[in-house]
Amino acid sequence: MLPQVDQQRIIILLVVSSITLFGLLAGVVYLSKTYPEYIGLPKIRVAQQIDSSAKYQKTLLGSKKKVYDEFYTSLKIPTVNWKDSVEHYKSLTSSALAKIDTLTKTNVANISLESKTQDSLTYANLVAFAKVYEKASPTEVAKILEEIDVRDAAVILKLMKKKSAANIVNQMKPERSAAIIQLGVTPSL
Repeated sequence: MLPQVDQQRIIILLVVSSITLFGLLAGVVYLSKTYPEYIGLPKIRVAQQIDSSAKYQKTLLGSKKKVYDEFYTSLKIPTVNWKDSVEHYKSLTSSALAKIDTLTKTNVANISLESKTQDSLTYANLVAFAKVYEKASPTEVAKILEEIDVRDAAVILKLMKKKSAANIVNQMKPERSAAIIQLGVTPSL
């Protein structure tokens, strides 16, 4: 049995160590959210991507308006022969519809590319968090993973070393662990 003074020192040392560890973990999470480049994570500029997407959509709408304006401006051409005029307007309509179709396809392709870029940035974040969480307390990480989307939690755990992931899953509520494990199972057909 330790003397009373040594027990108090050990308890104080444990409390201070726990508070320090939690503070460091909170600091890493804060830095990863606000200034990820300080801790070696890629800086994500989602707001800039959203702004560029909005600018692109405005440009696309402007292009569509320009196509319509060209079409309606061409309607003011004086006609000599009614039959020729109808053919002329048909060709102008076909041309305008083809331009609109091209612009729409370009817009769909750019939205798809932007979505893939966003998905890759999200995955890069999950990889970075998995590395950070491997070194953190399993109990604290379990609390964090219980608060986020179950799919993201499953991805993070899959990216971690098996032993670290097992320790974390062991600290989670059974319902949450089961939900994460079910996401990891691929059904056999």
